[in-house]
Amino acid sequence: MTVMFGILFIIGGAAYILYLLHASMQRAAILHQIRTASLLDAEKALHNAEKAGLNRCYVELKGTAGCDKPPTAPLSGRTAAYYESRIVSVRANRRLIPNGRTPSQSEKDVICDISGPPVYVTDASGLKIYIDKKALQGKMELTPSYERFEPKDSTWLRRNWGKLLERIETETNSPDFLGFRLRESVLLPGQPLYLLGEIYRAQNKLYLGAATLSKKPSFVSCSSGSHVLHDFRKQRLAGFVIGSIVVLIGIVLLFIR
Repeated sequence: MTVMFGILFIIGGAAYILYLLHASMQRAAILHQIRTASLLDAEKALHNAEKAGLNRCYVELKGTAGCDKPPTAPLSGRTAAYYESRIVSVRANRRLIPNGRTPSQSEKDVICDISGPPVYVTDASGLKIYIDKKALQGKMELTPSYERFEPKDSTWLRRNWGKLLERIETETNSPDFLGFRLRESVLLPGQPLYLLGEIYRAQNKLYLGAATLSKKPSFVSCSSGSHVLHDFRKQRLAGFVIGSIVVLIGIVLLFIR
């Protein structure tokens, strides 16, 4: 049985390494090959694609974040082009931990608040390309602006979030309930952005959404293209280490009698 598990670990670890190497090299190749376009050039590229019968065009853009009516982020109170605020309940997993050990924690979203006003990228040309927030949700690198943990007996929590506590009273009365963690991330007006995705036209406006015509990467980042490449390399290294550990475990299992 251990031999079979060893073989499975070796195959699984090797396959994981090969997959990560292929995916990271593919992403890096795309970033090296594609030319950063100004917003006006991106609009022209879309126009040419539309002439060819396509309604979307993959682009790499650089610009700054903007919003015509910047909202105020509810937790930090900062003026933002875009924000994501979350309040999560924190519980101790006591049943999974032997006596005497510190229990691990699990989190569950209670409130997820995303800013409503449209957010866009712009540059010196003044052209605006709106970010398709729904298509790119989870693919936007935001700047952390607020994080706070409040224990369940917090007077601040009851003063500011009393209605929330009443809404989930059953959960908060559990002995495993520890409190709430409040998190918020933002895109600030004028913040430099690096974007990859497909530009398209809707309701006489230009939008940038996730790639649908190909499996190319799509994201909105506060980092430069070189930093993104560096992050890809770090992910590849981490994946290689994990895969190698799995392969080594498999080899050890092969020699266990």
